[in-house]
Amino acid sequence: EREEHYLTPLRDFEQWQKEGSNIHDTNIADIIKALDALCRYEEAESLCDRIIAESQNVYMTAFPLLYKGNRMLHRYDKNGIDLIYRSINLNSNLISTGLDMIGSYCQQMGLEKELNEYRKKEKNSLVYPS
Repeated sequence: EREEHYLTPLRDFEQWQKEGSNIHDTNIADIIKALDALCRYEEAESLCDRIIAESQNVYMTAFPLLYKGNRMLHRYDKNGIDLIYRSINLNSNLISTGLDMIGSYCQQMGLEKELNEYRKKEKNSLVYPS
C-alpha cells in the first residue's frame, strides 16, 4: 500500500520536476493526482492555477479546473461550482464526476437556487455555455 499510495506518486512528481516541470505535458492530470495523493493540496492547486493561466491549449485546463473547483467546494467556497461547470464544458468525460461534486455540495449547503440549476442540467445533460 505504501508503494501504491506514497512512493509511486512521489516518484512520478519528482520525475516530472527533474524533466523541467512542463505544464504542457499530456499527463499533467497525473501530476496533479500525484500531489493530491501526497496530500500536497496547496502545491496541486498552485499547479492548477499555473496551467489555467499559462496553457495555450484550453482543453488541457479541463482537469485542473475540475480539481481546483472541487478543492474550493471543500473549503466551502461556492465559486468552485463555476470552475467545475467550465471544466465540464471543455471535456464531456468529466460531466458525471463534475455534476456529482456540484450536486453533493449544493445539497449539503442547502443551496436551493444552485441545486435547481444543477438538477435541470443533470436531467438534460446540459452545462453552462463556455
